[in-house]
Amino acid sequence: MTSEQHRIDPRHVTKPIQLLAAWLVGLILVDGAFLTAVTQMDTASWERSALVIAAIINVPLFLVALFLLQTRFRPELQEDVYYSQYLDKKTNTIVRIGRDEAIDKDLSAIRSELRMLASESLSRDVSKDNPECRTQLGHRWKIAINKNLPNLDAVRALFKEHSIPLSDIFGTSEPPKSQTIAMADNMDFASKLQLLELACKMNMDSYTYFDPAEEGTEEHILIGSYGGARYPISQELEKLIQSKPEKIDLRIYEQQHDGKSSRG
Repeated sequence: MTSEQHRIDPRHVTKPIQLLAAWLVGLILVDGAFLTAVTQMDTASWERSALVIAAIINVPLFLVALFLLQTRFRPELQEDVYYSQYLDKKTNTIVRIGRDEAIDKDLSAIRSELRMLASESLSRDVSKDNPECRTQLGHRWKIAINKNLPNLDAVRALFKEHSIPLSDIFGTSEPPKSQTIAMADNMDFASKLQLLELACKMNMDSYTYFDPAEEGTEEHILIGSYGGARYPISQELEKLIQSKPEKIDLRIYEQQHDGKSSRG
């Protein structure tokens, strides 16, 4: 078998596990070269003996190295996708690789779209069953509330008064730093206005937007979010809502007050 048949093209070694095969081929090539050289040397030369001994020693050395790779360093021989999952579990840190990041975004967008379609279907069914139900809050747009809100009972009573069901309750042992409402960035304009009108009555400080798919939550509205405040809920906003604004009016308000969270 010629050396051309054993030649290793580095471009074809794309997976860590292929290194094992490359090492075995390397062992064959090295020992083959040593033994071929031995046949060309004088029988009494010390170089001949050295090459024979080296060829013999190479075998257990390579086998020990392969054994270590297959045992102690086995996780490192996995493909990038599986090795990143191994690092996730070992370090408790999310590790993403470039190729999968784009796939994850596409999957998140698809999941978000499917949830929206399911919510729209549910909303239509609810409207058929209950003609008096004219709001999409709590039906198409599911709502979760923080258990640490100081005015929790009053907020729940307000939603119940407007026949808006709450889907879930959340919160850690620590209360949120500010009274913030986080809403899905793909909410329809009418639902945004209704939610902001309720936020003014709840004396909330601010509101912001988020992507439920990226956060891994089924709820579209978080009352008492732990996220950073972005737009203030102020008397100016309350007057704007009462004036029956258009989308551009709310957009102008948000551009003018981006990052301000104090209630005025």
